[in-house]
Amino acid sequence: MFGPSGYGKTWLYSLMAQIDDFLPMEIADFDLGTITLKSSLAGLAPEKWDKIEINQYRDVMNPGAAARAFRERVRELTRKITIGDGAPKTVVLDSLTFLAKDILDGVSSDDHQPYAKRDHYLPQMMHIEQHVQALTALKCNVVIIGHEDTTKDEISGVTARAIDVTGKLSGRLPRYFNEVYYLRMGMDAEGNTKRVVQTCADTVTLGPKTAFPNVIKPNEEATVGLWEKLGKALRENQTSGDWWAKK
Repeated sequence: MFGPSGYGKTWLYSLMAQIDDFLPMEIADFDLGTITLKSSLAGLAPEKWDKIEINQYRDVMNPGAAARAFRERVRELTRKITIGDGAPKTVVLDSLTFLAKDILDGVSSDDHQPYAKRDHYLPQMMHIEQHVQALTALKCNVVIIGHEDTTKDEISGVTARAIDVTGKLSGRLPRYFNEVYYLRMGMDAEGNTKRVVQTCADTVTLGPKTAFPNVIKPNEEATVGLWEKLGKALRENQTSGDWWAKK
């Protein structure tokens, strides 16, 4: 899920905690968003709070250390899921933007440079994609939060909204996911502002898609109802036993 800063991405994914299909949930907080997250979860029932784990990832002295710690955590989650040892049903990375920054800091530091240079961006892209590959290989629900950027088509010159990530990854990373949502502001029939989740790409916004077009609308209102629909659709598709093999 991606969109502009301040539009409510943290609030929207926090609504997943109300749905048993997505619990237990583990949240990797790279965004200093724990206060906002806990505020969004304030009305959650105590028994559901017990099923949420929030881990903060911060660099203090060693650039890139947070990204390395998160990679180790994903390896541990792979082990837990494999043996059924208290593994979460849902893992959330909030956000890809700040994970990517931490990776770049680590690449620059490893090259003994105080700041990023042009030749640091290719290894950064490689590490970002490795993180996404490892996350989406987990046999659980994986949610990655991203920010919005603009991209220009090299042939037509048309500018469009896309995921804020280095290089051509904005076009490649969505291929790892069944669902890609763009959170934006819209208007209801009375002219009031409301949050809308776009689940279908167009010429203005690249990337949005859904594996359940008969369930999830192209422009779905951003409420807990979105996660109720998705949870039910995932549950019904998992009955065949091969959903994660298709993921």
